[in-house]
Amino acid sequence: MLAIALPAIVTNTATPIGNAIVTTAIAQYGEDYVAGFAVIGRIIPVCFAFIFALSGAVGPIIGQNFGAARIDRVEETLKNSLIVTTFYTLVVCLLLYLVQDPLIAVFSLTGDAAHIVAAFATYVAITFVFNGVLFVANTSFNNLGKPLYSTALNLGKATAGTLPFVYFGSLWFGALGVLYGQAVGNIVFGVLGYIVLRFHIAELHKTGECTQTKDPSIVSVNSQPFCSHDPVMIEEVSKIDKQLESPTLSG
Repeated sequence: MLAIALPAIVTNTATPIGNAIVTTAIAQYGEDYVAGFAVIGRIIPVCFAFIFALSGAVGPIIGQNFGAARIDRVEETLKNSLIVTTFYTLVVCLLLYLVQDPLIAVFSLTGDAAHIVAAFATYVAITFVFNGVLFVANTSFNNLGKPLYSTALNLGKATAGTLPFVYFGSLWFGALGVLYGQAVGNIVFGVLGYIVLRFHIAELHKTGECTQTKDPSIVSVNSQPFCSHDPVMIEEVSKIDKQLESPTLSG
C-alpha cells in the first residue's frame, strides 16, 4: 500500500511547489499583479472543478478493468476521458473569454490586476487542456501499477516544467510572461504525460499482463440479486449439450 500511497502523496505536493515558484516570480512586479494572480487562483477551481473530479472518477474504473485484464476497456476509458476533458475545457475557455470583462468587474480589478486576469482568460486558460491530460495520465499510472511515473511527471512539471519557462517568460515578457511560461510548461508535460501513458499501454499489450484469455461473460450466467439458485456454469451446460448431441447408437 505504501508503494502507491507515498508516491501519490508526493505527487499532490508538487502543485503547491509550482504555484509558489510562479507567485514568487510575479511578486517582483508589484502587488497589483499578485492580486490578479490570486483571483486567477480562485477562478481555476471553479471553472475546472469538473476536470479535477473527472480525473478522480476514472481511477476506480481504470483500476477495476486493469484488475479484470480488460485492456480494451482501459483504453476506451482513457480515450473517452481525454475527449471529455478537451471538449469541456474548450467550452469553459470560450465562456471565460466572453465574460472576462464582467468577471474583472465583479472582483473590482483595475490596472495590472485586470490586465493579468484578461491575459489568463484570453491566452492561458486554453492550455488547461494539457493539464487535464496530465491529470488523467497521473490517475491512470496510479491505478496501472506505476505510481512513480505520476510522481516523476508532477514533480518534473513543478520544477523543470516551471522554473526555466517562468524565468525566460518573465525575462522576455515581464509579469505576463510568467503566466505564459507556466502555460508552456503545462503543454510540454501534458504531451509528455500522454506519450508515457501510450508507451505504458503498449508495454501492457506486449507483455500480455493485461490481456484476458477468457471472457467471464461466457463462463457463467449472472443470477438475479437475492436469487436462491446456484450459479449456472455455461461450460457445464455446453458439455451436457454435446453429450446429448452425440450418437447414442452404434452402427
